[in-house]
Amino acid sequence: MKNNREICSNTSEIFEIGIWDINLTEKIIFWDKKTKSLFEVQDYFKPNYKNSLTFINRKNLIIFKTLIKKAAENKIPIFGKLQIITANKTIKHIECICQVESTDCEITRIYGTFKDATEEEERIIDATQGRRTRSIIIMETNQIVLSALMPETLTNRVNEEIIEQEGTGKE
Repeated sequence: MKNNREICSNTSEIFEIGIWDINLTEKIIFWDKKTKSLFEVQDYFKPNYKNSLTFINRKNLIIFKTLIKKAAENKIPIFGKLQIITANKTIKHIECICQVESTDCEITRIYGTFKDATEEEERIIDATQGRRTRSIIIMETNQIVLSALMPETLTNRVNEEIIEQEGTGKE
C-alpha cells in the first residue's frame, strides 16, 4: 500500500488541488507541488510561518484565522474563499478547506487543500459589473425620459429606487 503522502500527491494531481499541512508541535509547514504552483513559487521553496503569510493580505488573513477557529471549535472541516498575491504578484482567488487537530484545547496541526478559483471569481465579478453597468444605463435613460415628462422630485425618487434594487440584487 502506498504511503499517505503519495496517495495525497496522486489525488492532488487528479483533482488539481494543492495540499498543505502545518504541524504546530514540530513547527513544520508542508506544501505539495500543486500548492507551490498555485502560489507561483519554485519547487525548492520551503514555506515557514513568515514567508507563507506574505501571500495573504490582512483582510484574508483574518478570514483564514476565522476558518481555523471554526474548524477547531466544530471539529469538522471548514470551507472558505481567500484572495492571495502570488510570488509573481498575480492576484488569485482560492478555495480553502481546512481541518484542525488539537489536544487539551491546544491546536497542534492545521491541514487542508487549496483549489484555484480565480476563473470562477472573475466570472462572478464580470457578471456583477455587467449588472451595475446595465443599472447605470437604465438610470441614465430613465433620467432623460423622466426629466422630459415629470417634475424633478419624482425623477429623483425613481432613480433612488433603481439604486436600491441594484444594491439588493433585485432585477
